[in-house]
Amino acid sequence: MNKRLQFFETEPIIAAVKTEEQLERALTSGSNIIFFLFGNICNIPKLVESVKERGKYAFVHLDLINGLAAKEIAADYIRSFTRADGVLSTKPPILRHAKEIGLITVLRVFVLDSLALDNIEKLRAACNPDLIELVPGLMPKIIRQVHSLHRTPLIAGGLIRDKEDTVSALFGQCCFEAGDVKNTYGTGCFLLMHTGSEPVFSKNGLITTIAASGPGRIRYALEGSVFTAGAAVQWLRDEMGLISDAAASEAAARSVTDTGGVYVVPAFTGLGAPYWNQYARGTITGITRGFTRAQLIRATLESIAYQTYDICRAMESDAGVELTRLRVDGGAAANDLLMQFQSDLLGAEVLRPACIETTALGAAYLAGLAVGYWKDTADIRQNRQTGRVFLPEMRDATRAKLLKGWNRALTTALAWADMEE
Repeated sequence: MNKRLQFFETEPIIAAVKTEEQLERALTSGSNIIFFLFGNICNIPKLVESVKERGKYAFVHLDLINGLAAKEIAADYIRSFTRADGVLSTKPPILRHAKEIGLITVLRVFVLDSLALDNIEKLRAACNPDLIELVPGLMPKIIRQVHSLHRTPLIAGGLIRDKEDTVSALFGQCCFEAGDVKNTYGTGCFLLMHTGSEPVFSKNGLITTIAASGPGRIRYALEGSVFTAGAAVQWLRDEMGLISDAAASEAAARSVTDTGGVYVVPAFTGLGAPYWNQYARGTITGITRGFTRAQLIRATLESIAYQTYDICRAMESDAGVELTRLRVDGGAAANDLLMQFQSDLLGAEVLRPACIETTALGAAYLAGLAVGYWKDTADIRQNRQTGRVFLPEMRDATRAKLLKGWNRALTTALAWADMEE
């Protein structure tokens, strides 16, 4: 890579600024690369200098500069009268000229439709930019996630957001076929069921979404989210002071054989899928005089499994398949007691991989496919390593009794606040 581009090999924090006030905030933040989206060319030399004085990198958007019919002239101006590192443009002729006079060039591409990546290939060939910035359109669109642009560095502005980590984890768990299900046990729980090449539209409060898709095909999934999962364990630690750390919850829960008929519904911010009730509130039901600290901890852990159970049953109903195994990951998946209870409730295998950080693993798999490191998903599946398999041990009658109690506790949480109030 060009030595002047090495700063993109670190973890750049890019700030796109349109006003001097935004620039001031960017200069005092962690941003180390500034994209100037200014129209007044007269102010640019002074503003670029303020960036360079802070040891940061400056790029000017040529397309936005006012008063110059030929933007190539603007590139000459930037090169001669500022210390800017490079320029941005959507137009190949402008970028070709800027590259010829020694500026780092960034091709901006607005991702508006499913043909975006094909268009990027054509634009890249026309101007051979140093970097490509992908800019999302006003509305979300579907693009292929597995693609190579001949190793031209990409700045995927706006394309990867907080929802994408669940899709990456689905891929990292090798859920490539319809009916494959994974659950990420984090602060909340995020369940995805692969539904293949056809979207399944839920009648049970789930969301139809896109699974990781390769060139020429789109794959779909059903998604359900639990608002409060690992956050309930944090509540035990931070607000209630019952445990010293999250790992201590398992030992405390194992010190009792059951919850004594107590249920915790951790609806601290309402309930997500499949209930979707923002007015529900957290409840603890079934308390007796003999109720103990350990039973509260165990009931809180079990609440995570109950909520997961409800989403899995909704997925089965929508997709018309029977869940025989659940792949799990995330921090709380390390809790053996929780995973065994999850298997018992579902009556299905729970598979925990050797590496529970499957979001990062999925991103690596997708990148490897794009550059040919792995041939296909079958090749990737050979790389998967299972850490432990939990098998159901609970009797059907016991399961039915526990689920009946959970549904009664849910009714209490859902009825706590009337939405008319």
